[in-house]
Amino acid sequence: MRKIRFNQNEKRTEDRMWSEYTAPCLFFRQEVLQKQRKDKDKRE
Repeated sequence: MRKIRFNQNEKRTEDRMWSEYTAPCLFFRQEVLQKQRKDKDKRE
């Protein structure tokens, strides 16, 4: 029981860290992609 509980808690902290670190990265990446698309439109 203790091991399962510990693993569940560990996964929760990992998910929290993942969302904290990747969410801004994904958001930033989206902005960069949008800018690239705009640049392409301007060139065309």
